[in-house]
Amino acid sequence: MKNWKTIGTIIALLAVLGTISWIILKTSDFFLEEIITEEKYSFTGTVLEINSYDNFLIIRETGEDGSLKVIIGQNTKLFKVLYQPDLEDGVFATERKEIGIKEIRRGDSVFVKTGTNIFEKKIIGDVEYIEVL
Repeated sequence: MKNWKTIGTIIALLAVLGTISWIILKTSDFFLEEIITEEKYSFTGTVLEINSYDNFLIIRETGEDGSLKVIIGQNTKLFKVLYQPDLEDGVFATERKEIGIKEIRRGDSVFVKTGTNIFEKKIIGDVEYIEVL
């Protein structure tokens, strides 16, 4: 009879320790995920496709495989960056000229700035501005 109590106590103790271990492992995974999560609010890339009817661009991000769909909303600004050399100083001055979507061409290099985290997203909305470089 005493052996059954001892065995029961050991089983109960193992169950409690297993539950505590499981909780600790799940909690530590949660904290690791929070640490690993990245934030990304801008990127550069090359325009692959322009859809001026539905207002979006397909862009291949520099150094990445695949493509991203970038939605051009009502508040999205589009700029062409103009480089003007200052021959006296030997320095390039830049100027941003506002453009329309029809002035963007396939193969253009662009910089995209968003207002929300776009880490690991394939469709990008809330675009603040796009600069054609």
